Amino acid sequence: MKISDAYGKLDRRCVFAIRQKSEVFRLISKLGERIQTYLYDDDEGAHLQLFFEKSTRLTRDLSVILARKDVIEKSNFYSISEKLDNISGLSPVSRILEMASVLMNGSHVFGDELFVDFSFHHSLLKEVNGMLSEFTRKDKNFRIAGLERTRTLKNRLMENHEKTPVAVIRYSVKIPRDIKVANFLMEHDPGAVAEIETRHLTGTGVRVLIYATKALDFPDVHPISREENLYEGYFYEKTLIEGRRRGNEARIPRLAYFITIEGQRMIDTTFVPAAEADEYIRILMSLGDGAAGSRPVLEYYSLLDDEVWDWL
Repeated sequence: MKISDAYGKLDRRCVFAIRQKSEVFRLISKLGERIQTYLYDDDEGAHLQLFFEKSTRLTRDLSVILARKDVIEKSNFYSISEKLDNISGLSPVSRILEMASVLMNGSHVFGDELFVDFSFHHSLLKEVNGMLSEFTRKDKNFRIAGLERTRTLKNRLMENHEKTPVAVIRYSVKIPRDIKVANFLMEHDPGAVAEIETRHLTGTGVRVLIYATKALDFPDVHPISREENLYEGYFYEKTLIEGRRRGNEARIPRLAYFITIEGQRMIDTTFVPAAEADEYIRILMSLGDGAAGSRPVLEYYSLLDDEVWDWL
């Protein structure tokens, strides 16, 4: 199955906004520009990374933000990180991301609001509505900004690409024997596609949505929709976990992240901002324990173009 064919199974998209009152958001609201963000959580809690492109007009308010000691400078942008417990009213983010089938599409700040964009399967519409209703009733700073059909993968990523160039990076690793889900798929459904929710990490590993080509009967995955062969499970693979950790430390957003299987190798296809691709590849090439065959093999690296969409 092609990644672009599998992607549409999460067929509903929701965008909500949460008004913020902290000092950094007050300063951002004066910029009058859309600021890209990246939400993730780890052992230290949930974080919101904010990215200020160097093309942004340098104002007094932006200068105050960039004077912070934790600012990281990259080739095309500056980045700061805020813990979610330092930001008011963001509990809906964590609760929604923990729901079955939910995957983040992206987030950004405009004015004094944080916009969160996620996809989910239509079978969870009542549950998602229940949670949205609860937040809307309890918090006047929370609002629903949109609820519609999911965009195609191409439309979503090309929209990003038009604003900030996007690169696709594909690498492979030999499937370790201890990854039960991957080994099961290798044997029973090698045509399946798994989409990784890298923003959320538990002791079980990273959450994956499995777009299968047939019904799966395996205790380590549970069904979201048996009719559409959509399942959910967890991967705990050292290279995947370590790459995620280092990518977060380097402030590299991952716009989409998929796993497929070819033979006895697990193929990772990741989309990142093109300006950060070199550093992301450098991180990947440093992974592995040095044993024969343990290091990732770079399979493909390119900017998004028509050729990419022909095989994706």
